[in-house]
Amino acid sequence: GKVEPMPAYEPAEPNPSASMSATARDLAAWLRFQVADGVAPSGTRLVSAKPLLETRTPQNLMRLEGGAKRMFPDTVQTSYAMGWVVSDYRGLK
Repeated sequence: GKVEPMPAYEPAEPNPSASMSATARDLAAWLRFQVADGVAPSGTRLVSAKPLLETRTPQNLMRLEGGAKRMFPDTVQTSYAMGWVVSDYRGLK
């Protein structure tokens, strides 16, 4: 079909941390920042690498069963890590 714009989502009240609104451009900039270990495109360090790595460190285990297990059969453990879902692949982080 034809791609059409849709109205912006306006939540009636604040949602939990798992809810965020971002564009593809926003997410690309965020990913570049993550890959650069906390250094902005200008070359300025905004966050040191160690605390940024902590955001990608497993904090809570997530059940891996049913459809999720069928979708990722080579995954042993899946966890929530401060905004990330992290898992292994055949036992490798």
